[in-house]
Amino acid sequence: MALTGALWLHGPGTYEWVAEQIRRGIPAYRSMSGLAMPMRGWSMMNDDEVRAVAAYVWSITHPPRVPGPGPATVLSDGGPPLPCGRGRL
Repeated sequence: MALTGALWLHGPGTYEWVAEQIRRGIPAYRSMSGLAMPMRGWSMMNDDEVRAVAAYVWSITHPPRVPGPGPATVLSDGGPPLPCGRGRL
C-alpha cells in the first residue's frame, strides 16, 4: 500500500483492514518493496496504539470531502469510529 495514493493494492483500505494489517503485519512476498512489515511494528504496541496508528494512516489516505450542492448525504466510507461513538470520521 502506498500512503500517498488512492489505490490500495492488497485490500479495501478500510479502517478495519488497515488496523488488521498493522496487527498481523505484511509478509515480504505481498509487499511492493519486497520487505516485510512486521506485526505491530515489532514493538509492544497495544490495541489502542494499533487503532491510533490505523486511524492516522486512514486519515492521511482519505482526505475530507467537500459536500456538493443538494441535500446532505451521510456516507459510510469505512473510516474509524469517532471517539463519541456517533459515526465515522
